Parts: sequence; structure tokens; C-alpha cells
Amino acid sequence: YAEVSLGLIRELEDKFNISCSSLSKYEDAVRMSLESFVKDGAKGLKFTFAYMRDLEFKSAAQSDAERIYNRFADEGHGRRDAVLGYEERRPLMDYMVHRICEMAAEFDIPVVFHSAMQAEIMHKVENARPMRLWNLPHRHRKTSFVLLHSGFPWMEDGAMLAKHYPNLYLDMAWTHVMSPDITARVLGAWIDLIPVHKIMGFGGDYHVVEKIYGHLTLARRSIAIAMANKVCVGDLTMQRAVVWLNAILHDNASRIYKV
Repeated sequence: YAEVSLGLIRELEDKFNISCSSLSKYEDAVRMSLESFVKDGAKGLKFTFAYMRDLEFKSAAQSDAERIYNRFADEGHGRRDAVLGYEERRPLMDYMVHRICEMAAEFDIPVVFHSAMQAEIMHKVENARPMRLWNLPHRHRKTSFVLLHSGFPWMEDGAMLAKHYPNLYLDMAWTHVMSPDITARVLGAWIDLIPVHKIMGFGGDYHVVEKIYGHLTLARRSIAIAMANKVCVGDLTMQRAVVWLNAILHDNASRIYKV
């Protein structure tokens, strides 16, 4: 809903039998749609902007966003959505991202941002750098944010965001697949740096159950290595390691996603 298009506007109008003739009416339709998703059991909202643009979402005035929104109806016709280029639409996208983050707080669901490691190849890698997200958890303190893939390979960026913002959490989905060695080493550093309630140690992020099982097998191994190293050098007791394991493999995800 943040990446507005004429087709999406028409879809919402048809779904709720309303008019989205202005940006404020479009926002109302988005809120109605999100409310229906939550009632149907949705546990969070996910943004995949890193595949199309960078993750810096500046604060945009509603008047600036409104001018861009109005151009969709004025310039789109037939099979053509609009003549607006992607960069021209950025103020409207930025505005809607901030609004949707506010709505997520109203519905008490987390906002998940894909960051860092991309699927497939030939992406502009720098677009996915997670530190650019800082102003969202800074401005929207009642909204919970989840950094998918924990910022890999910029996991120090992810760690700093989780350290500084009480409402931002790290999800280690994909990290064990990308590099078990890097993940085990970084998790060991995170134990010293990040509170125990901020990390989700595994996420499948797959549609195929066999891949989820394979990823979980790798995750258990790299997490065990990280914990064993901390216990062996005396940085963790065995009892404290068990607390960490329960938190990152069950309790944190259960609390954040309310499952």
C-alpha cells in the first residue's frame, strides 16, 4: 500500500465500495484493509522496498504526497498506470510508509523490513543497507520493527539499531543459510551487546517445508557453536545459555508476533 498505483487504488475502491479520490480517503481505505487483515489473523506487515530502492524513508509533508497522488488519476489511463517515474513517487511512498507504521501501532502488529541479503542476483546491494532505517523506529516509538535477515552482511548495523532502539528487533532468517560461520561468530558478539529479548534466532522465510527443515538444521548447529564458545570461555554459564536458547528460538518470536 505504500507503493501506490492506479491499479491498487481501483482495487481498494472495488473491495470496500468507496471512493479514493483524495490521499486522505486512500489512507482510510488502507486502514480498512489492514484492519481486515488483522481480523483474519495477520501477525505483521512486511516491506520489500530494498529490492527497488534504498531504505531511507524521509518525512514528507502530506501536501507534497497529495500532489503526487493526484497525478495518478490525472495521468493514468488505459493500460498505463501513470507517467510518473519511480523517483518522482518517492515522497508519496515515504509518506505512506510513515503512515502505515503509525497504523501498525494502532493494530498492535510489528512492521517487518526486508534488509541486506537479497534473493537471486543482480540487485543494487547498497539499497538494502539497514542503517538507513534508523528514523522509523526513532519517530514511531509505539511501533515494533523487525529487521529481517538481521542486516546480513552488515550485521553490525543491525546490532546497533537493536541496541539503540527499544522497539527494533532482529530476525536471523536466512543468515544461517548464507553463512553458518559468520552467523555463529556474530551471534557470539551479539550475546555481549544486545539484550536477550531482541533476537529471533531462526526464521525459515520459505514456502517449501523441506527447505525450512534444512535451514533449521543449519541454524541449530551455528547457534550451538556460538553458545558453546561462550560457555567454554566462561562468558556464559550453562544455565544462562539455556535462557538465551529458549528466548531466541521460541519466546521472543512468540511475544513479538503474539503466537
